[in-house]
Amino acid sequence: MRLFILIALTAKVAALFDWERRILSCTQEVCFLYVNEEPPHLANCTRSDERVSCDMECDGAERDSVISKNPTIHRKCTRFYTYNMERIRGTERWALWRSSFCAKSNITFTVHCAFPVHFH
Repeated sequence: MRLFILIALTAKVAALFDWERRILSCTQEVCFLYVNEEPPHLANCTRSDERVSCDMECDGAERDSVISKNPTIHRKCTRFYTYNMERIRGTERWALWRSSFCAKSNITFTVHCAFPVHFH
């Protein structure tokens, strides 16, 4: 019974968001961002000595989720250690950051942004 209630609540929460896909495809020098089904464009990335951070154009999203990376067995890119998503401080925008050897790798990330659905 508890499992059923948990599943029902999870399904209800998932329905309260409109999920949009983003794909960030990076080389050592540049990243391209694919937003939904639109053609790719140059991603807005900032570089520091420690990491590269790219705006995922998820303005207003309540949360996000990295769904996959390609290649999937990329040893230099480990979530929470050498890449992750973060809300850009003081804004409603999200960025994917990469550090260390992951920032110097050719890799593609698929991200889902969750936009709240408002019922009137």
